[in-house]
Amino acid sequence: MALNTTALIATHIVNTMSVSAAVSGTMIDLVEVAKNDVEQYTGQTISSNSIGTQYQSPIILFAKADALDHIQADGTSATQSIEGLSIGDSNLNEIANNFRKQAQDKLKYIGRNVQVERVLS
Repeated sequence: MALNTTALIATHIVNTMSVSAAVSGTMIDLVEVAKNDVEQYTGQTISSNSIGTQYQSPIILFAKADALDHIQADGTSATQSIEGLSIGDSNLNEIANNFRKQAQDKLKYIGRNVQVERVLS
């Protein structure tokens, strides 16, 4: 399944993580924030309705990390199910940081759009 829209990515995350109603209600917002972060890093404009395959993985990873932060702050569950694995509440922060690190590594492979100007004086 192609996860090429913010809505599809949000649905994927909700379906692969057992999240509370409070967190699932904000999932599209979390995905939008992750998309904006990837846009800022790459210097590229990314449409919410047509996300390129090279951007999907870092957006998903950043959004999952943010969702874990919200789950931990929400405090509704002592044990979290993430893609079939049961994770204790004390490990959520560490897993969120691992997701962020993976996303940052993927962004490094994408690269940045940097412009350099030469000033003659």
